[in-house]
Amino acid sequence: DAGDAGGGDRAAVVAAAVASMLDPALEACELAAASLDDALAQERDGTNHPRWARGAFLANCFAAARRPLRVSAGGALASYRDALERRADSVVAAMATREADSLLERVGVGEISKLIALYKSGSANDDADSKGSRVRTRLRDDPALSLASVGAALDALVDAVGAADDPAPSFDAVRDPKRRADARRAYASAIIEAFTTAYAALLDPSNGYGDARGAMRHGPNALSTLLGGV
Repeated sequence: DAGDAGGGDRAAVVAAAVASMLDPALEACELAAASLDDALAQERDGTNHPRWARGAFLANCFAAARRPLRVSAGGALASYRDALERRADSVVAAMATREADSLLERVGVGEISKLIALYKSGSANDDADSKGSRVRTRLRDDPALSLASVGAALDALVDAVGAADDPAPSFDAVRDPKRRADARRAYASAIIEAFTTAYAALLDPSNGYGDARGAMRHGPNALSTLLGGV
């Protein structure tokens, strides 16, 4: 009816007004975050900014913008609030994944995981024999996926996590405790998943590794033990 239409119009006006005020501020946050990326690129040891500074900064910006909107009446700003929540969740997840990927690449498990994924997809496991026939290449036949290489990388990953002061980054610059905990869990999950995937590939008979357990100092549950409490 006319009353409902009027209420809908008012809600739309309120939503547009809030967006017109907050959108420029959020764009400024994005620009400031880009400057953090520039600062990180110039640092070698990360003493001034952790690698995840940009994600933490943006998550805090989105959370701060959303906070006063929680008290607004009705659903006029619900979609805007939800969008800010999703943006904060997205940057925190990306921040955790990027930090995990950094460690995985440093110890060699990142590249190994990518190669295993290629073989699983069928993109890297067919070669031609001397007669031109297609033959299936096993993982162990790829020099980059030799038993010694994969075993050493997995051991290096466990050693790196075990040697850290905290098995997962604190992400302490993220102000929201729940989101900070979510980031730590996402980091731990990414590390454990990469380790488990590579370990399972070694134990899969079709990959031709035979008895692979002796090539590694750490067992399949080593990382779960270290990161299980995160």
